[in-house]
Amino acid sequence: RWRKPGPHVSTWEYAVERAPIMAAIPPEWRCVEFGPGDHPWPRANVLVDICPVKAVPGRNQTVVIADACEKDRFGTKDFDFAFTSHMTEHLPDPVAFAQELSRVAKRGVVVCPRAGKEFLFGFNEPTHLWQFEQRKDRLICWKIDEEQRAAMRDDDYARAMHRILRLGPSRFEEDSLACRRWFRRSESWLDVVFSWEGELKIEVIP
Repeated sequence: RWRKPGPHVSTWEYAVERAPIMAAIPPEWRCVEFGPGDHPWPRANVLVDICPVKAVPGRNQTVVIADACEKDRFGTKDFDFAFTSHMTEHLPDPVAFAQELSRVAKRGVVVCPRAGKEFLFGFNEPTHLWQFEQRKDRLICWKIDEEQRAAMRDDDYARAMHRILRLGPSRFEEDSLACRRWFRRSESWLDVVFSWEGELKIEVIP
């Protein structure tokens, strides 16, 4: 009756639900992913991360160890498409990153957690600096309230929520299955999945 949780779902797998362009990228496009971590996007030709990452087996991917905000590592509009997921919220200057991304790529998709997702998991990511929302043609962001983070952070709660919604083993059996179905259906709405072309606009608000 109780079923074990399914495999890890990478951001690039569910981002396509909100950004269909990711499923229709022409084979001749040159693509880059900034901050791939442990689950690189298979379509990327170049992976850029501050830590060593492993390319997807069977894919001819170039790994570049560099800071995402490092300027002039790539030429102007070197890439047809750029993807970055759950990285921008860690950066001290997301506007500078947006400017550099706009310089090196023609278009792309940025994924970052909405404020509600921070609440859902009890602010369990201490290196997150910003909260994001989409406003028409741009992303807006604001600094995470450190007083609020300190008041709401609870590692036991965060681990329980991860067990229920994402990673097992859960202790709640059928209730957990219902929660995981909801989470899987809703995750692309819990994140901001923002498509841009020409220029990525990020605005910092007080």
